[in-house]
Amino acid sequence: MLGLSLKRRKKNKAGVGLDLGSRFIKLAVLEKRGSSFELKKYAIEEIPAESIVGKEIMDRQAVVETLASLVEQHGLEGEFVTFNMAGKGVMLRRITVPKQDPKALAESIERYLTENIPFDLADVIWDYKILPSTGTEEEMDLLLAAVRNDTVYSMIDIVKEAGLQIGGIDLDPIAIEHTMAINEYLNGEGDIFVFHIGYENTEVILFRDGLFYAYRDIPIATKIYTEAIMRYLDLTFERAIPVLIGTEIEGAEYEEAMGVVRSINERLVDQIDRLFPTLISPDELEKPRAIYLTGGGAWIIGLRDFLQDHYQLAVDIVDPLLQLSYDTELFGEEDTQHISPILTVAIGLALKQLGNATIDLALSPVEERRVEEKKKIKIGLEPIVGVLSAAGLAAYIGLTYMGQVSRIKELNREIAETRGKIQALKQKVDELQQYEEKKKEVEAKLGVIEEVAKGRFFQVRIMDELNRVMPDGVWITELSETGGGSDQVTITLKGGAVQPFDVTEFMRSLEDSPIFSNVELVSVEQSHTETEVYTSFQLKFTASNIGK
Repeated sequence: MLGLSLKRRKKNKAGVGLDLGSRFIKLAVLEKRGSSFELKKYAIEEIPAESIVGKEIMDRQAVVETLASLVEQHGLEGEFVTFNMAGKGVMLRRITVPKQDPKALAESIERYLTENIPFDLADVIWDYKILPSTGTEEEMDLLLAAVRNDTVYSMIDIVKEAGLQIGGIDLDPIAIEHTMAINEYLNGEGDIFVFHIGYENTEVILFRDGLFYAYRDIPIATKIYTEAIMRYLDLTFERAIPVLIGTEIEGAEYEEAMGVVRSINERLVDQIDRLFPTLISPDELEKPRAIYLTGGGAWIIGLRDFLQDHYQLAVDIVDPLLQLSYDTELFGEEDTQHISPILTVAIGLALKQLGNATIDLALSPVEERRVEEKKKIKIGLEPIVGVLSAAGLAAYIGLTYMGQVSRIKELNREIAETRGKIQALKQKVDELQQYEEKKKEVEAKLGVIEEVAKGRFFQVRIMDELNRVMPDGVWITELSETGGGSDQVTITLKGGAVQPFDVTEFMRSLEDSPIFSNVELVSVEQSHTETEVYTSFQLKFTASNIGK
């Protein structure tokens, strides 16, 4: 646990950012002082392992309890907080459309959203922003953002149960933009790439001329580096982390760690290179003017130098505190330089809450805005009542009444149309019921066929699945099975790999497979031929004929 508790602030000058990651909860509390900002509190707290997997919350209670403990410890009960959303339920995309006035755009925006997001609009909270155009005068650029309702409400429930109130929602790439902009990293023209290295994923973000342009996720991040260090250096998680960032290694152990990290670095840049054509079209592809690293993996040993050599560009690590003030005692004996990149997203979220968002997305559910909207209505009416005469006020009320009557008539027309559609749908429902009955008959027949065929092609399925999950650089020299039967067998497999990490990746792929389990590394050793050195290994695992 990192951070210090300080006295409470005036709420109107404070912004609280909550970055809920796959392994750590990060909190940052900023205060605005004129045109500058001060970091007043921060916290980085590890959540129990496997509580969040693939950005999906698996152990809700563990997350709530960890966050609630932080809230209590730092005196944040009842504070408004801006938090981040990530994972499969989130979409952020920049598109180019024909230039049009705001009214025409408002009428066509839902069509653009439907064409560009993989969700039904009824299932998401969405927003859009007009961006400075990078195309012709006849075109305009839009930023589309959408978050699934179930994803949002799940997170809102956690935040509220932990004792906080909802101040706003943002997405990681945009929060990172807020932080980099306030620290002047995005000044100037040209392309800048940011590799935000989290625990489970690395976000590759492209900024063009100081604004967000595109991003993609890749599944190589701190977790893979850490697990490889643990496996090949026989270390615990707690010991592997300082080794990974170079704060606790020496002698031969350093060389071993560098060898493991280097093999993963090669995988990382290979995937990043494949992403470039999806982020930017070939005719626009130019050499970026800079690459920045941020997130918990920014200080992985040798990574920065490796990227500089690979891309022949200056690679720097983002310091989100560069233009912020803070009390040096806030960090105590902790290394500020190594800690600060982890807070990049949390600081960006706090900046949004303080009104310093470069792109201000409105992704909060309607009910979370009601209190604020009521305040606006009250404030808006007071000056009207103060300046209108009695006659003027009566006229104002009369016009308002007439407007409401007109709206009621419009709603009645819509109700009538809806009733007609319901009647038509009832007929469709009857047809669907008949279809469902026929479908059940066919499924019953298919069930009989599948039961007969079950197990006949198990061995073929095993070979197909091995071929699917086997990474490049791995080959099989011998394979045997014991146990027999059509439902489950034990596989013993011998093979070779170009790099030690290839074996680790192969084991991970086997464990993630729907039919393989209980993967055990029997042996691994360095082998060689007359011309090359490679890693030979033996694995043992179970194959189950699930769903077949």
